Amino acid sequence: MVMLNRVHLNGLRAVETVARLGSLSAAASELNVSASAVSQQVKRTEEQLGQALFERTASGLVLTEFGTVFTARLGAGFRELAQAVALADEASECTLVVSVAPAFASKWLLPRLSRHFARHPNVLLRIDASGRIA
Repeated sequence: MVMLNRVHLNGLRAVETVARLGSLSAAASELNVSASAVSQQVKRTEEQLGQALFERTASGLVLTEFGTVFTARLGAGFRELAQAVALADEASECTLVVSVAPAFASKWLLPRLSRHFARHPNVLLRIDASGRIA
């Protein structure tokens, strides 16, 4: 069994993109690299896996039977990763940064935070009480 850390993530990304888009050039465009770089990543990934994922034909790359199953699972994995990253994006969009003097933060603001979280549970709050002027 091939260990996951022996297979490069960029290669897996290249394989998934070629399978999803159907061509090296389309994958290269999405990944912002050359078609040659994508081709090399695909070949290296196949070597790391010890399995052919694509058949090379005159008209381009065609998924093998193993490649079809493999890229379906790989695509599901990348969709899960994209959803996880989207959570971070959503959290950063709902963060309120409040810059206040340290005394104001401790004496007035902090005692009232529970009210904020009760009314706005999806809005994260970051308090900057460094004393620097914003």
